[in-house]
Amino acid sequence: MKKLLLSFLLLFLTWQMQAQENIPERIQLYEQEIAEGTVDEIKMLKNYIDLITYFSHIDISKTHFYFHKAIVYAQEKKQLDWESAYWRRLGEAYCDLGKIDSAYYCIDRAIELVEGKGYDFEDCVNYQAKGVAFLKGNEYEKALDAYLKALEFNEKDKASRIAAQQDALNNFWVDASIYHNISKIYIKLLNYDKAIETLQHAKKITDDNPSDRFVYVLFQIELFGDFAEVYLKTAQPEKALPLLNSWLRTGCFVRIFA
Repeated sequence: MKKLLLSFLLLFLTWQMQAQENIPERIQLYEQEIAEGTVDEIKMLKNYIDLITYFSHIDISKTHFYFHKAIVYAQEKKQLDWESAYWRRLGEAYCDLGKIDSAYYCIDRAIELVEGKGYDFEDCVNYQAKGVAFLKGNEYEKALDAYLKALEFNEKDKASRIAAQQDALNNFWVDASIYHNISKIYIKLLNYDKAIETLQHAKKITDDNPSDRFVYVLFQIELFGDFAEVYLKTAQPEKALPLLNSWLRTGCFVRIFA
């Protein structure tokens, strides 16, 4: 089993390095497609979000350039959910840069555009972004409120998908991710009982909805580490040790090289 996992990780890392090398080529292609207008509406909308995301890490001026072009395009095409997504992504970029007030402004704009208009999943993602910003701004109670709001919208979207007999696996994973983030808030607030409770909830959701996607493995590894952290903080090393062993066997390799 260990050899199989190691082989899987090596294959993933090789694929990831190759994907990273291809990013500049893809970005150049997206820029060309936008300049020439040679692709359909959905591809154009996706190209803009990819360009905003990519340049947010290396060139904020180009992020602004493509953000403004994206907003104009989304408005022309009456794509309210994409317009909201562009505002949210700009807010996330500001959050990564530590410009929290600007992040709040952009994410609030994203929320205003779609809240209460039937875009439940977009509402969910927006409130998750707001939670991240509040958490980074050390406003823990506000972060908790934002994540609870995200859960409400995700539940609505999940119910709609299930009623329509559509795949709702992603919704379950969103639930798990939100509970995981909520556990981090409780750790910050030194409420370790609630931290354990929410971590257990996140783990149960992923256990009940498994996947062969690599992100599923990464998420489980992160849960091991967070469980162990809380048990150590609450003087329960006997519970932390097996979790640390599991984390060390797989998690450290991934965190260092992935």
